[in-house]
Amino acid sequence: MSRSLLCTRFPLKLVQILLAVSLCFVFANGANASTHWANLAESIVVSVQAAQNAHQKGDTQGAKRAVVEAYFGIFEGAKMEAAMRITRGAKYTYKVERLFGKLRKLVASDASKDEISDLATSLIEVIRQDALLLDAAEIPPEVFKVNQ
Repeated sequence: MSRSLLCTRFPLKLVQILLAVSLCFVFANGANASTHWANLAESIVVSVQAAQNAHQKGDTQGAKRAVVEAYFGIFEGAKMEAAMRITRGAKYTYKVERLFGKLRKLVASDASKDEISDLATSLIEVIRQDALLLDAAEIPPEVFKVNQ
């Protein structure tokens, strides 16, 4: 269809308005993309950082509790582990789980602040990256209900 034929059937202003409205819907849908897993990851980050802070203050029990909360209370409890197993695979997810276990053992053994900081930083990076992948893949949290 030539431009002149298009303009005679649809006024240019109307075409521009329709295009603008369409783009608004596209951008609005992109802006509303789920951030469930990213928000969950930030909750894990808060617990991991609490473990670091407790360890630095000499509170070994508090540090262990914070790591256990990050893993069992959030990572497993909110089904991020299940979502990762399905999207990233069991082998990969097991490696991430081992990071939580290693962090718990390090704070229990009173490892150096640098060791704990390095591991915590790695764990935080992995959790954030995986959360972004889960959100991008639009993995809904309600798929992973207990007793399915």
